[in-house]
Amino acid sequence: MPVLFQPLAAFLTAQPPATTAVTLTLAELAQLLGRPLPASASTRTWWGTRPSSAQARAWLAAGWRAQPQTRQLPVQIVFVRAPHRTLPDA
Repeated sequence: MPVLFQPLAAFLTAQPPATTAVTLTLAELAQLLGRPLPASASTRTWWGTRPSSAQARAWLAAGWRAQPQTRQLPVQIVFVRAPHRTLPDA
């Protein structure tokens, strides 16, 4: 996984098992990553679960899915714990 999204994967992995959802704004995500997100991060497409995208690999590998809430301001992303690991260990 690219270093850029490692802090997000670590943050999600560190959530207690009882935590089933975490909501973050784009600003909070940028702070967590230590850099601004691209403008495209405000679209639903950017938050898809395509394992070919670096950002999706971060939350999928940590066992989470992203559910963007782009119709509200500020844009929020709800990360929901997946019932099972989405990507195989490689």
